[in-house]
Amino acid sequence: MVVLPDGKMSSRQGNVIYFSELKKRLVSCLLEQAFKSDDWHDDDRIKTANLVALAAIKYGMIASDPKKQIVF
Repeated sequence: MVVLPDGKMSSRQGNVIYFSELKKRLVSCLLEQAFKSDDWHDDDRIKTANLVALAAIKYGMIASDPKKQIVF
């Protein structure tokens, strides 16, 4: 289960983190910091940033113990 530092996520209270927003923030961070070199073509840069962001999210979920909560 993924929880926030202040407790459980609740859509009724509006304190949820959407996957699309998380992925968008990761991609923008990667594009600004990791893939900012001119050696990359724009299409390759964006495609690679999307793949790395998705892999990072998956790894974060798989690498943790399934019996423990993930504090986001």
